[in-house]
Amino acid sequence: MITGEERIRELLGKLYGDVNGYEGRPSDSQVARTTALGHELEDVIVDFRKLTDKELPALNPQLRSKPMNRHIETRRAAQIGSLRLSDSLRAW
Repeated sequence: MITGEERIRELLGKLYGDVNGYEGRPSDSQVARTTALGHELEDVIVDFRKLTDKELPALNPQLRSKPMNRHIETRRAAQIGSLRLSDSLRAW
């Protein structure tokens, strides 16, 4: 972590380690933390969608004109964001 700021991935990794390292059920605070992290992640996904919806329409024709003819796909990234961490832990 270069900036000194913990990112969602570090917070999620720490939470995962805490939950995974204990044989019992996740605590209420751990489940609440997954909900909070899920909301933060949803905010990032919304920002990502706004950016890609704005920028990709102009970039795709440029990419199509290149020899490799590759496209940037954003829907895949959006699908990842639809997963809810708290749902996984509640099922536990």
